[in-house]
Amino acid sequence: MCSVVGIVVGIISGGLSIYQHQQNVAAQNAAIDVANQNTRAQIAVEDLRTDIANTQEEQKRLMQELNINTTDYLADRGLEQDFAQLNVRWMEEEEAKAWKKEASGIEALEASGRILASGKTGNSYINLINDVVRKQNKFDYAQDKGFAFVGRGIQSDKKRSLIASASAKASLQPYQKRTFVKSARAIDRPRIRSNSFVAGLSAGLKGFSAGTSAAGGWEKYQYYKNKA
Repeated sequence: MCSVVGIVVGIISGGLSIYQHQQNVAAQNAAIDVANQNTRAQIAVEDLRTDIANTQEEQKRLMQELNINTTDYLADRGLEQDFAQLNVRWMEEEEAKAWKKEASGIEALEASGRILASGKTGNSYINLINDVVRKQNKFDYAQDKGFAFVGRGIQSDKKRSLIASASAKASLQPYQKRTFVKSARAIDRPRIRSNSFVAGLSAGLKGFSAGTSAAGGWEKYQYYKNKA
């Protein structure tokens, strides 16, 4: 009878030991799975932040590109307008010079006609004609010289317009877009594998120890019971 009790107790103890081992392995693997899921979730969040940062960088680049294109367009249109105004001024000055020279020429012809009509002869006649011609040439020279100054002024204004246009374009530089790299892929922690042989051996030893103790206790119980 005592051997039967020991065997039963040993089997139950060994079975409980194996069950406890399996539960411990399952609990540890569950904790490992949770840790792996948390790691993957953290990396997914970091990847999302990286995507957002790269999107923001691309938006900044596009915005800067739009600013540059707008500035270039406005600078070119402004330069065209400045040149058009300066060219109009040049044509106006040229037309005014031609009109003044034409009016001066008419006055010179009229003066020469009056001299001829006066009937004068000799040196006085020649001197008067030469004086009219000199005045006409002097007036034409003054007009040409003044027009040359106007031309240089217009050229200087065109250079200033070119410099202003170039400065406006150079004031904006392309956006140096940064690129954010995503995190490395997560490497899952390995799960624990149950060693059936070691677990069975340990359970067997515990069962044997428990069975032996139970058998000894049963024998003592029967001894004192019979003695009483």
